[in-house]
Amino acid sequence: LIFIPTKYDKVYVWTYLDLQFYLDWYNVLLEDEFNDIYSWDNMCGEWSVQDGRLISQYDLVYPNYTPVCPIRINSPEIISSESIDAVLKLDMKYELEWDKDTLFFDIYNSVDSTRIASFYNQNWQDDDFYYYYPVEIPESDSNRLSLGIVSDITIGYRGLSLDGLSLVYDPSYDCLKGDLNHDGFL
Repeated sequence: LIFIPTKYDKVYVWTYLDLQFYLDWYNVLLEDEFNDIYSWDNMCGEWSVQDGRLISQYDLVYPNYTPVCPIRINSPEIISSESIDAVLKLDMKYELEWDKDTLFFDIYNSVDSTRIASFYNQNWQDDDFYYYYPVEIPESDSNRLSLGIVSDITIGYRGLSLDGLSLVYDPSYDCLKGDLNHDGFL
């Protein structure tokens, strides 16, 4: 993936990654700017949308209680007729208890589950950062993106504030005639 940031973008990529993916033409598997939460399945926790951001809890901090499961929310289905090498782009900030709590992003289906990214620390600043992660989307009609927080419940933190996410890939076909913004849709 080759991403050319503007002077306004802050980009964070793991130093050991070398992404080779052209964004001048891409197709979208999943994209959400969180105007609402209705297409997502809240599996556990107090997920909500406030001011165009998916947040992991209503209050300033996630609660100090023993949940029956990790705080988790799942995307709508991502149908793929073939295995696809994709990139997950996250526009977010987060605050976790260092090395005690885990923010995770998984891709799963009825057969398998793969961890895409894990965070164990914090990056809660005024400006969001963009995070990019390679992911292989398996051939399946039941793929979903799952994200959540596993907490040791000793201290409450601000959790996750996700402004947007997208899962994009470089298709094998050329840009469609009339696709002026190169997003895969006419």
